Amino acid sequence: MKLTLRLSAFILIVSATIVGNSFPKATTVSSVSSSNVPGPLPTCNPFTQRCPPIRKGQ
Repeated sequence: MKLTLRLSAFILIVSATIVGNSFPKATTVSSVSSSNVPGPLPTCNPFTQRCPPIRKGQ
């Protein structure tokens, strides 16, 4: 009985791991969801590039 419970728990954990890894990655999901954002998309990434100032008076 103890072996049966442990084996079924192991099978559940393994199947949950396989199903969890089959979902799309965050990069794929973010590229799909960004098309639904209203307004203009930013053309400069301040974390990787040196961007011009946002306000024109500066």
